[in-house]
Amino acid sequence: MKILAVDDEPIVLQCCQRILEDQGHAVRLVGSADEAIAAMKLDPFEVLLVDIKMPVRDGIDLVREIKEKWPKTSILVMTGYATSETVRRSRIVGADEFIAKPFTPEELLEKICSILSKGGCR
Repeated sequence: MKILAVDDEPIVLQCCQRILEDQGHAVRLVGSADEAIAAMKLDPFEVLLVDIKMPVRDGIDLVREIKEKWPKTSILVMTGYATSETVRRSRIVGADEFIAKPFTPEELLEKICSILSKGGCR
């Protein structure tokens, strides 16, 4: 599975990469919404992990644009600011799943499996 992780915190990106690559996924890391859009234009990814709070453009805006341009892309929103309003807003714009930071490797894999369940999980 090709996964694009989008977060302005390098440590979060590195942790996601390690966890997901250990499961056989191909992972690319970017630090902003604009970098994510550029990466999708070059070679669309099947799954995006998107942080909500990022400078310049937030994750909600990114999710909205991804779902408009690449509607079949699955999106897992992650945030350290897990409120009912954040979850609601992410669902409205098209996020498939939501995970609160900090999360364990098992929690991340469970969420990835959940959004991929229609095709089976590794």
